[in-house]
Amino acid sequence: MPETIIAPSGGGAGGGGGAPTTAEYLVGALDGTLSAERLVTDTEGVAWDLATAGVAKANVLDRARLLDRAGQFAYNTDNTERSVYSYAVPANLLGSTKALRCWLVFDLLCNSGSPTLILKIKLGATTLYQETTVAFGANATRRTGSLLFTLANQGATNVQSLGGIVFVSNAGAAATTGLGDLGALPILTNPFSGVAGAEDTTGALTLDITTTLSVSNVAVEFRRQHAYLELL
Repeated sequence: MPETIIAPSGGGAGGGGGAPTTAEYLVGALDGTLSAERLVTDTEGVAWDLATAGVAKANVLDRARLLDRAGQFAYNTDNTERSVYSYAVPANLLGSTKALRCWLVFDLLCNSGSPTLILKIKLGATTLYQETTVAFGANATRRTGSLLFTLANQGATNVQSLGGIVFVSNAGAAATTGLGDLGALPILTNPFSGVAGAEDTTGALTLDITTTLSVSNVAVEFRRQHAYLELL
């Protein structure tokens, strides 16, 4: 159930009526049994009205809200298109101006041949972005990477824009601890943007990130470390 803020239906510290005047009157709850007039969900951007006597109004201020998180997932010995992160976007979640922000952290093992990776970002039936990386030379050291993007409705529920950046580190040498050789230039530091989307977000849609490795081998692996999705 969405996070909520509850406005008390009656008085302040003295027990009298009127709007609350301090933050101590805000109470967070996840109780679906509360009556509708006291429960406000995180769908609007209205602040407290402290000026009108006898009226207690509350709503959640606009802010980033975590929608989803995903942990580690890996695949190898497969050169077909694979979904590496997906989320079922509820109908009307984006309104006409809201956005999704995704951060996916991954690493690549490329120790057979010279594999490439095809990255796709899809919303519903539309592939908003697709591109193939450079060929990665064989190396037993994993390359660490990040994908960061925002997907926004542009003033209408059926007009989307997409933009982001992809990082993939050099595998020339192992880090002292962890992955990522800071003594060498990265393989990829590429910003990107997608085609204009025209998906109707008043219906439920799936956001899907897929990858395709060109080499099928146990020593060629995509591994998602974690992914987070926020509503902006």
